Amino acid sequence: IGSGISILHVDSNRNYRRITGTSIGGGTFLGLCCLLTGCSSYDEAIKLATEGDSTK
Repeated sequence: IGSGISILHVDSNRNYRRITGTSIGGGTFLGLCCLLTGCSSYDEAIKLATEGDSTK
């Protein structure tokens, strides 16, 4: 995973442009997931997220 993300403005499937970017991305996501849940990999973090209940 990368360590940053781009922010895009999308008008349609073929019309989009990059507005800006941020250094807070995949690395931050994985680091927080591992600290908060005890997971040890990106795949495990995604599995936990898909099985979670956002109403709790």
